[in-house]
Amino acid sequence: MSQTYVLVEVEPGAIDRVLDELVLLPGVAEATCVVGGFDLIIRAEVADEALSASLRAHIASMRGVTRALPCEVRREPVGVASAL
Repeated sequence: MSQTYVLVEVEPGAIDRVLDELVLLPGVAEATCVVGGFDLIIRAEVADEALSASLRAHIASMRGVTRALPCEVRREPVGVASAL
């Protein structure tokens, strides 16, 4: 299983339309609207690298998407102990 995050910038007013399309794409596990340098963070899980590349290319070419920065996961997440 290949896991990828895609940081996405979207044209003003297009976030709802882009999110509606993203949730229908096979492999998109989560799409989160954020504030900062990007508008959306997409987490995708696909069977192999070829499908991951295809999904990333599809996201980058969506109407309303102005920039898509893929970040492929190379290591599993590590838990962080709470300081409380």
